[in-house]
Amino acid sequence: MGTGKIEIKQEVAKRMLRAAAIRWRDSLLSFLVAGLLLEKAGANRCGAYDTVRQGTSFTSAIGGIETRHEVTCCSSRAASGFTSCANGVFAGRQGQLFLEAKERLGFGLQTTTFQGNGSAVDGGAFRWQGKDASLEAFRGCVHNADWCLASVICNELIVDVASDERARLCTEQELLDGCGVGTGCGHDSDFQWTTTVAANETAGCPSLAIAECTSGTLSPTQSPTVSPTTSSPTFSPTGSPTVGPTLSPSTTPTSSPTNSPTSSPTLSPTTHSPTASPTTTPTRSPTVSPSTSTPTVSPTSSPTQSPSRTPTPSPSISPSASPSASPSTSPTASPTLSPTLSPTVSPSTSPSTSPSAS
Repeated sequence: MGTGKIEIKQEVAKRMLRAAAIRWRDSLLSFLVAGLLLEKAGANRCGAYDTVRQGTSFTSAIGGIETRHEVTCCSSRAASGFTSCANGVFAGRQGQLFLEAKERLGFGLQTTTFQGNGSAVDGGAFRWQGKDASLEAFRGCVHNADWCLASVICNELIVDVASDERARLCTEQELLDGCGVGTGCGHDSDFQWTTTVAANETAGCPSLAIAECTSGTLSPTQSPTVSPTTSSPTFSPTGSPTVGPTLSPSTTPTSSPTNSPTSSPTLSPTTHSPTASPTTTPTRSPTVSPSTSTPTVSPTSSPTQSPSRTPTPSPSISPSASPSASPSTSPTASPTLSPTLSPTVSPSTSPSTSPSAS
């Protein structure tokens, strides 16, 4: 057989292999797409719950947990903004409790909109309305939330402060019984989440607990820090962090910081080793040029009002307890070392220059 015929057969074999590979790939893709379509339909998968549309005719449907529906919350206790429905249950969709939960969860009080990642069920992104005057009739309404977010929002509604009792998502039957109908937000004609697990869940699928929904922040920052300052962040961060933090924070901060720090701290502190016991009543007019770098340990509590401008370099160790009220302006340059203990009351104005030795 010639070389040319061998090369032709090899090329044909390669083309047949490529064609078979393409058919195998297309079959696999078709299988995967079919599986995804079944998953989107809520069939044979973990994480599907019943949803209910009320309106003129009550309808149930299956919703995968990543799909987005409206939120109505239920409670066994009466609460602000909740209306009574069947079997001692109360339901609500908006009001002060929703706004308080919105702020605690970090969404702020104004209307909050986030683009959803899953399939949007009734148009658009997740939306939690706030205090806007034009939306006063819809204060706190929640739209297009996935199942986890809906569960967390209801669980954040505190219906009784004393016992810390929280609301919850309604069950399918509660919504079918009419709980929440006519309470606003336009939810009557929309599908709403329930806690009822879909009937066609795969055997052995565990129910999704609310704790599993709160493992991460609900509204993460869009611009996280590139180099976080610590690997052990605080569990209770401040709600109002400083807008101008120090660029060079202390490596050993004080364990007892002041509760009322000065609003105008000095730019050039005097020392890196401040006094351990500072005065509680510092002077409002400190001296600009202090006289010494080693001040006295026991300063007088009654300093002179007119101190000498040229103090003696060798002051007396035992000064007189009754100093002269009118001291001499020209004191003797060589005073006696042993002055008399009983000096004359009226000394001579012309004393002898050669006094007697006896």
